[in-house]
Amino acid sequence: MTIATVNLANLKKVKNSVIGNPSAKLQLARDDFFIRKLIECINYPSPPSLHEPQGSQDDIRIEAAQVISSIAYGSQEALSALLQCNAPHELLYAISHFQPQDPITLRVAFARALRALAVAISDVVGPSQWGIKPENARSTRHEATDALEYLFQIDSLDIYLPLLIDTSPQTSTSIAQLLASTLRTPEHRKAISGWLPPAERVKEVRARRGWEKASMTMNQNWVARNLTGLLRSRDIKLQEAALSALAALAKENLAVAGPLAKPMPDRELPSPLQTVISLSKSRSPDVQLAACLCATNIIRALPASNSNNHPTHAHPSAVRPDDTCARTVMNIINRMISLSTPEIPTHRTRACFILYNLVTDDPSLCQAAFERGCLSKLIALVGSLSPSPSAPDTTEDADEDSIEEPEATSYLGEAALTAIAAISLFDNDIRRFLASPSCLTSSAPSPTPPYPTLMRPSPSPSPSPSPYTSASTTIIADSNQGQGQTPFLPLLMHALSYKHTGTRYAACQCVRALSRAVAVLRTSVVDSGLGMKVFWIVMGTGGDGKGTREGVRKGEKEDRRVLGAALAAVCNLVNEFSPLRQTLLDEGLMSRLVQILDVEGVGEPALRISALWAVKNLLCKTETETKQEVMECLGWDRLLRLLEDPDEGVQEQALNIIRNLAENEDGIDVVFREMGTAVLLDRIVGALKSSDEDVVLQVRYSFPFDGSHYF
Repeated sequence: MTIATVNLANLKKVKNSVIGNPSAKLQLARDDFFIRKLIECINYPSPPSLHEPQGSQDDIRIEAAQVISSIAYGSQEALSALLQCNAPHELLYAISHFQPQDPITLRVAFARALRALAVAISDVVGPSQWGIKPENARSTRHEATDALEYLFQIDSLDIYLPLLIDTSPQTSTSIAQLLASTLRTPEHRKAISGWLPPAERVKEVRARRGWEKASMTMNQNWVARNLTGLLRSRDIKLQEAALSALAALAKENLAVAGPLAKPMPDRELPSPLQTVISLSKSRSPDVQLAACLCATNIIRALPASNSNNHPTHAHPSAVRPDDTCARTVMNIINRMISLSTPEIPTHRTRACFILYNLVTDDPSLCQAAFERGCLSKLIALVGSLSPSPSAPDTTEDADEDSIEEPEATSYLGEAALTAIAAISLFDNDIRRFLASPSCLTSSAPSPTPPYPTLMRPSPSPSPSPSPYTSASTTIIADSNQGQGQTPFLPLLMHALSYKHTGTRYAACQCVRALSRAVAVLRTSVVDSGLGMKVFWIVMGTGGDGKGTREGVRKGEKEDRRVLGAALAAVCNLVNEFSPLRQTLLDEGLMSRLVQILDVEGVGEPALRISALWAVKNLLCKTETETKQEVMECLGWDRLLRLLEDPDEGVQEQALNIIRNLAENEDGIDVVFREMGTAVLLDRIVGALKSSDEDVVLQVRYSFPFDGSHYF
C-alpha cells in the first residue's frame, strides 16, 4: 500500500481499509513516507485546496488521529513505526495547543489516539494486567519503555490529565481508560496520585506544613477525587472507565486506597468504597466487573487487622473494612463464573482474575472463597472447557502435538487455574478437597487436625483465625455441577500439555500448591502422574523417551515463566517427605539444575533461586551418599562463587545449602574440608555485613545447622 498524497479522501480510505485488518496495518506501517506524513498531519496538515470546504484542516487532523488509533492496535512493528516518528510527543504537542473554539470531535479524536498509543505501549512494556502474555522483542520493548516514561513526566501529565474533566464525556472516558491501562507500576501510581494542576500545585507547596507531608487526603489527590466524581455519571462507558482507572490507581497504593475507604464527614453520604460496591450491582456486566476490581484493589491495599502480610506504617484513615465488601465481590464473581452463556467471553476470564487478585497471598480470604463455593465453581468451569482426558490418544505422534484451543477459551482456562492455585496455596483441607475424586459433587471436608505442610519459611507468626470462618458453613456444589464431569487432577494433567503458555503456567502453579501438603503429595500428586509431568517440563524433554516437551512443539524452547513455575513445584517434589526424590535424582535432575544455574538462569534471578532451592531441599535430611552425588554435580567451587553472587536471594539459598550439608557432625567436617576453613569463614563474615536481613538470618542459623527447608 503506497499513499502518494495525504489528504482527507485518502485518509478516510486508509482508515476504512485498516480497521480490523492486521495485515493492512502492517503493510501501512512499513510505508515510512506515509507514517511520517501522517504524524505531521497531527499538527501541520496540508493547506486546503480550492475544492475542499472550510474546516477541512480540522477534518484532516481528526482522520489522521483516527488512523493512528487504528495502527497502534496492530503489530509491534506498527507501534515501532509510530514511536520512531515520535508520535507520543506530536500528540501531546497538539493537545497542549487546543483552543476553546476547537470542535469537540477534534478533542475526542486526539484523546482516543493518545489512549490507543499509550495502551499499546504499556502492553509491550508490561507487566500484563490479565494473565501471561507473549514476550516482546527487546528492541521494541526498549523504545516502548522510553515512550512510557515520557508519558509519565510531569510536563506530559500537565497536558493530558486536565482532559479528565473535559466537557465531553468521550474525552474524559479516553483519559480514564488511558490511566486504567498504563498504571501498572508503583512508580507510575505515585506519579499520578501526587499530581496536581500547576495552579493548585503552587498553592499546595505554600500552604502545606511539615507535619502534613506524611499523609494524603482525597482533596490533595486530584486524579482520585475527580475519578470518584465521575462515578456519578449516567454514562455507562464513563463509569466503567472511571472505576477501572481508580482500580489501577489504588492497587498496592495505600495513599489512595485509605481515603477511598474512609467514611465521609457527613455520615449520611456513602464513602467512595461504598459507592464502588453499589456499582458492582449495576445491570451492566462491564461496570460490575470494573467495580469488583476497584473494590478488590482498595481492600487489598488496606492493612488487615492482626495480619503481618501488610505494611504497618498505615495511612491514618486506612482500615480494612469488614468482610461485607469481600463477600459482595465473591458473590458477584461466583455468579459471573457460573454463567454458561455470558454475553462476552472475556467477562468470565476477568472475573476469575479478579478473584485471584482478591485472595492471592491472603489465607483468610482464600478460606472465605473456599467456604463460599468459589473453588467448586472454578473446577466446574475448567471441566467445561476441557475435552475429556479419559480417552487416551493412541496415535503415534500424539505426544508431539500440544493441545490447541480458541484463544478466548485458552485465556479463560488460564484464569480459572490461576484462581484455583491461589485459593489452594495455604490450607491443607482445601488441597485435600481439590485432590478428591468427588470435588465437583461433594461438600467440603470437615476440618481435621493439621498435618505437615510444605511451605516457604516465614519469620511471621501464623495468621489469626479467619474472620470469615463460620462453624456452620459448608460448601455444596450446585446440583447441576459435576454431573458427568472429570475430577480435577485429570483435568490438571491435561492442562499441562496445552499449547497456550498461560494455561501451562497456571497448571504448574496448581501442582505447586497441591504439593505443599504432605498427604496430597505422597498420594494424589504421585499416583496421578502430575509430579513426573512437571518434572519433564523442567527437564525440557518428554517422559516417553522421544525428546518431546509437554505443551511445546519440537524445536521450541519452553517459556521461562512456565519453567519457573514447574521448577517451583519440583522444589516440593524433592522434599524429604516425597516418594519422588530419589526417582528425580536418578533421572538427572541435578545436571538440569546446574544447567539452569549456568545457562537459562543468566539474567533470570528467580530461576537461579528456584534451582538452588531445589538443591537445598535435595540435601535436607538425606544420606551422605546422596549429598556427595549432589555436590559432585553442583561443585564446591560453584557454591563458593554463589556465596558472593550479586543477587542477595542467591546468596541466601547458597547459605541454606551449606546449612543442610552440615546438618550433622560428619557434614560439618565435609563442608570445612572441601571449602576450607579460612575461605568459608571469610564468606560468612562477608554475608554478615549484607544489607539483606534474610542473608544475615541464614548466617546466624548456620551454627547450629538445623531449620526449615520448605519452598
